[in-house]
Amino acid sequence: MQTEYRESLQREADEAIYARRAHAVEKERQIKQSELAAEIELAERRKELVDTEAHNKLKLAEASVKSQEMELAIYEAVPPTTVAALALKAHRSSLRRRASHHHYRRRSTARPNGWSFRCASPFPATLLAPRSPMGRSAGTTRSSCRRA
Repeated sequence: MQTEYRESLQREADEAIYARRAHAVEKERQIKQSELAAEIELAERRKELVDTEAHNKLKLAEASVKSQEMELAIYEAVPPTTVAALALKAHRSSLRRRASHHHYRRRSTARPNGWSFRCASPFPATLLAPRSPMGRSAGTTRSSCRRA
């Protein structure tokens, strides 16, 4: 009788262990399912974000194109030579701005044209020098570096 009783206790203990293991497995399955659902929802949100960003970039590009078209429409009535002259003028002023950031200094008394040059500049000294009627620069050369 004692052995039967021990065996029945052992069976009950085994059944309890199996029940706890089954419950743990079920809980683990539920956790994995909820993690998978969260990942799916996150992927869907990422897709929506990418779609929204693409839509916004497209709108910005369309607005930029329209803005450029409006800017260029102004020049349709202007003669091509005037447009070319304006472009050259803008290019010259951009060169002056770049030059002023690359070791060129403006002085009021250094040269007749007001410019003084340092040798460390990546631009040739004659780049921004005024031109004489003969097409040559008005006396400002690389040899004038550090002379003021």
